[in-house]
Amino acid sequence: RKVYPHRNRAAALSSPPWTVCSPDMHLLHPDPIQAAETLAALLEKEAVYARGDYLASFTPRDHGPRVSANDRLMLVDWMYSVADQCEFKRETTAVAMELVDRFLSSCPPKASHFYLAERENFQLLAVAAFYVSVKTMERVAFGSDLLALVCNGAYTKEEIER
Repeated sequence: RKVYPHRNRAAALSSPPWTVCSPDMHLLHPDPIQAAETLAALLEKEAVYARGDYLASFTPRDHGPRVSANDRLMLVDWMYSVADQCEFKRETTAVAMELVDRFLSSCPPKASHFYLAERENFQLLAVAAFYVSVKTMERVAFGSDLLALVCNGAYTKEEIER
């Protein structure tokens, strides 16, 4: 059974992960001490590489549209559906959004304003990151022209590659 972590959040939050994934699945890690040590190391590493919350710190210069956490979530859901349809690894979407998050957390304020003030710019950034992620994570030919088609013509091949 495939696992879709972004769906059925209520069940995922109220049950241990092994019951959400499959009733016959065993504990995720056989050694709880090693699992705790691994988790502690990952949390320490996360603290070193953590970036600020670019969505919370963004203040639009005017009262026009701006990117929200809900916009980001809808975009991630769209990427997961494209990845599922193309039979890509779901990690491909996670890597794409990590690229977006790292870029927006570390770029100069003028650049982040450009991508966060208008949803279309944010979407194009995410689509371009997805394209890069597919190119690096998958073993299939997936051109920018095909991605433009998947985007229903919202962006051209040239815009995605830029």
